[in-house]
Amino acid sequence: MWVMEGRCGSQSEEFKKWLVWLVVALLLVVWAFEAAGAADESPEETERVYIVSLWYGLFRAAEYPGGPPFVELGSHVDPDTIVGVIEPLMPSQVSKVVAVPAGYKGTITRVIIRDGEVVSIGQRLFEVLLDPPMPRHTPPHDSHSR
Repeated sequence: MWVMEGRCGSQSEEFKKWLVWLVVALLLVVWAFEAAGAADESPEETERVYIVSLWYGLFRAAEYPGGPPFVELGSHVDPDTIVGVIEPLMPSQVSKVVAVPAGYKGTITRVIIRDGEVVSIGQRLFEVLLDPPMPRHTPPHDSHSR
């Protein structure tokens, strides 16, 4: 009897050790996933915005058919950069094409719309990764200058 009780106690201790190691391993896995999730919420990810259509009509990515596109994937844009034009579907709507400015300063990270597609007001056209804000330079304060 004594031998069996000793073995059971030994197995129980071994089980407890494995259980502790299992809990530690699970905690490490959870911590790793939380750290990875925090990396996904970096400022780079939260600094993405969309350029949207300002009118409805036919989206044109270039000034003329077969011409170079206004912007491409990876293009850097400023707020006044033209990213495309929209041709009205009915000439009575607008007398000419409507230019679509970027409205942001950054880099085109995704082209959502293709040349020749019909777009509506507010429809997403491009995704932009905003440039990081420039640090403001503050001159050093000199209290003895008065």
